[in-house]
Amino acid sequence: MKLLYFTIQINMVGGLARIVIDKINWLVAHGYEVSLCNIEPLDVHPAYPIDPRVELIRGNIQTTPGGLITRTTGVLGAIRRTKEVIRSVQPDVIVNAHCQLVTWILPFVYKDIPKIVEMHQSRQGLEVFDRQFMSPMMRWIHRHSTRWIYSIYDRFVVLTHGDEDAWKCKNSVVIPNFHNFKVLPTIPKKEVHKQLILLARLMPQKRIDLMIDIWAQLATDFPGWHVKVLGEGHQRPQLEEKIKKLGLQESFQLPGEVQDVTKELQNSDILCLTSEYEGFGIVLIEAMANGIPVIAFEYVGVHDIIDDGTDGVVVPFGHIQCFAQRLRLLMTNEEKRWELAEHALSSVNKFDKEKVMADWNALFNNLLNHG
Repeated sequence: MKLLYFTIQINMVGGLARIVIDKINWLVAHGYEVSLCNIEPLDVHPAYPIDPRVELIRGNIQTTPGGLITRTTGVLGAIRRTKEVIRSVQPDVIVNAHCQLVTWILPFVYKDIPKIVEMHQSRQGLEVFDRQFMSPMMRWIHRHSTRWIYSIYDRFVVLTHGDEDAWKCKNSVVIPNFHNFKVLPTIPKKEVHKQLILLARLMPQKRIDLMIDIWAQLATDFPGWHVKVLGEGHQRPQLEEKIKKLGLQESFQLPGEVQDVTKELQNSDILCLTSEYEGFGIVLIEAMANGIPVIAFEYVGVHDIIDDGTDGVVVPFGHIQCFAQRLRLLMTNEEKRWELAEHALSSVNKFDKEKVMADWNALFNNLLNHG
């Protein structure tokens, strides 16, 4: 079977590039012919190793800013170039891996070729973003127009059942991201490191400011414990100022990015996630696979990963007091931490690569054979 993927920013280190390349590598290794069209105008080197059998195509699919005539000419050029790429590849199935521009083109060209659009962001996240930059009227238009365009693809793939419920598209299919982490066979007996860890960029979405407020309620009662946030971002100055204002400089650390995340996880006792929204939440799975209990604020899709009280802890978003209370219980109860971690080793198996890619394989075959 021949597949054509459209994507963007394949040269940028991050979750989108990594999961798209990982999937394509699996598909090629299992007999698929795959062409990958990066829609940007320049030849770029993929951020992660990609199978040499993959055909890389420079898309140069873009619009041109300017007046009405210039923009219209740019749109027509993007449509023409999209059709050229499809015509040259002659794919059996087309996959749009989160390319906003081609999202609005693909359903209307070569209608005999089945098309899939992948959503790598949650609807909740898109609406939070829209609230920051759009008027109420534009938000309404954007909300309904995006739902309409996704609904006319042959299949609309979302990452979680929570997001499927949020979109309410009849053509939606839930296929989560898989993990490449080595899952521990059992929870090893280890010393208490007195470290809480967050794997998060210092960006507004991650709400590290809330973690600072949470830790302010606990720090005095847990001398010797500390919080470590691994990540970098433009909010560093504001976060450092807040840490200093609350007198937490000694116990709330922002060391930036590190090379060996696994080692840092294994030197931690609990992973915390305070994000307002996530497309999926792969950091939770990474911690769970490494035997680290997790606690997270509730976001759309988190319950696909965590069964609250069984293999992790979920707290209603923004309830700082509740988060602090439940975190306190974990910090003071080593047996509970072990119990959550032990159950998590089993629950992360549903995100095994072979299981997830079997779903993709079934989807491609179903589309090709039944439409």
